[in-house]
Amino acid sequence: MVKIITANTSKKQTKRVRTATQEAAQAELDATRAATAARRQDTRRKVVIGGALMALADRDPVATQMLEQLKANLTRPADKALFEGEDDNG
Repeated sequence: MVKIITANTSKKQTKRVRTATQEAAQAELDATRAATAARRQDTRRKVVIGGALMALADRDPVATQMLEQLKANLTRPADKALFEGEDDNG
């Protein structure tokens, strides 16, 4: 039996290629979403730890000193501006 290759064969191949391209795009999208979620989670952790340290500094002199040292080591003007005009422990 002889198979006759028709125009439909190239359409199927094109569909396979398109599907592979779509799969690659989907994989890239999934990776981007995972990276974004990881960044958000990391940011959330930093906010929670910072808040916990600030709350601890309200009642613990050692934590107050640590917080003041951290503030003194800030280098970016925008970061320093966040703490200008605050009282000693927060």
